[in-house]
Amino acid sequence: MKNLILILLFISLNSCYQDKNQIPFDSNKWKETKGNYFSTDQRLNMTSDLLEKELLLNKSKSQIENIIGPPMKSNVSINNTELYLVKSTYKETVILDKLICIRIVFNTQGISQKVDLSSN
Repeated sequence: MKNLILILLFISLNSCYQDKNQIPFDSNKWKETKGNYFSTDQRLNMTSDLLEKELLLNKSKSQIENIIGPPMKSNVSINNTELYLVKSTYKETVILDKLICIRIVFNTQGISQKVDLSSN
């Protein structure tokens, strides 16, 4: 019985815990950076909510752009895949250190079929 009480206490405490850095997704706040590569942690802190709610799944490219803005510009073409900037960090202000993106794979009709987080 004592073990059962401890287990229930652990489960209830765990369900109440929420990472303080995570915030609800807000499309307007997300797009405030306007594709700026010096985006703040704000996008990163909204990413879990955005992905968990599957707000980008089964959407067209234009619908996604309305939600999170345009994809990153790239010289590398990956079939049916777009990358959307979440956060970038730099060493010595000019050397890219880390790049975190939302990677979206589209089907042949241009509808998103897979959405995940990608980083270097």
